[in-house]
Amino acid sequence: MKWTIGHTITLAFIAFATFILFMVSKMINTKVDLVEKDYYAKEIKFQNQINKYQNTIQLGDSAVIIQQTDDKIIIQIHNNPVQHANVFIYYPANEEYDKKLSFNNTQNIIIDKNNIHKGRAKIKLDWNDTANEYYFEKELLIN
Repeated sequence: MKWTIGHTITLAFIAFATFILFMVSKMINTKVDLVEKDYYAKEIKFQNQINKYQNTIQLGDSAVIIQQTDDKIIIQIHNNPVQHANVFIYYPANEEYDKKLSFNNTQNIIIDKNNIHKGRAKIKLDWNDTANEYYFEKELLIN
């Protein structure tokens, strides 16, 4: 049997179809966490979040200071005594690494780095004092 241009075209088509099927199967099995699970419920409550953020802006630029050391993350809140604070460490790449932490009656929050994943994260801080509620978020590279 002689090799013809028809054989070459058929072989190229089969190789291309195999490549496309491989890529489709690879993309179907890839896990992508782009948004939070309760995205729509949080969207409805977004105006409350904006009000909390406006309260934080009124406190000034130094309302929240986040510092990293080799083994811990220190979050300092500079305003009236904090009654309750929630820290949510959000990893856009993988929700399995997300952490929710709660603290009561503290203005210095210390988070041990051994308990969290290293990488790019967003620190979401939600706290209240006797009169108002506040919200602050900052992207952080945890190393």
